[in-house]
Amino acid sequence: MKRIILLGLLSLGACSQGKISDRDVKRQQQQDQVNLKRQELTTVAGLYRGELRNPADGVNQSVLLNLQVKDIPESSGEGVDPVIVPKIVGNLRLYYGAEDGHEYWDAAIIESEYKPAQNLISLVVQHAQFDRMILQLEVADEGKTLRGSWSANSVGRTGTISLTKEETA
Repeated sequence: MKRIILLGLLSLGACSQGKISDRDVKRQQQQDQVNLKRQELTTVAGLYRGELRNPADGVNQSVLLNLQVKDIPESSGEGVDPVIVPKIVGNLRLYYGAEDGHEYWDAAIIESEYKPAQNLISLVVQHAQFDRMILQLEVADEGKTLRGSWSANSVGRTGTISLTKEETA
């Protein structure tokens, strides 16, 4: 009787070793999606330099846009494990006068969305001076150029923005 139980346990153990659990399958699918999303976002990550134009007052302001990819854990509501979601984070730096004058302020990116099929990036940056600024950018030249519009509704301003990616060594 003991031999039968022992053989049963051994065969059960051998069968369970080859089978992947549903949780592991789902985790692998999520990981594959995360890797694909990270790859898409990496194409636009980088440091961009350019100008923010305000046609209302004719001012062109030098800007630096820093886009980074960061994995953010989010609760999926399904199970205990958090889901890792790659997102664009960073900041928009606006310079007063010349860039070498070291007078600037930074606005953190608080929302981001990249649509690779349409080559569009939507960013929302926040700063005390204008609360929120929305950037709608078209990705061109294989991610080397960003062009589009900006609006800061709280101060009633809109304009255009043009940025070029800086080469990294």
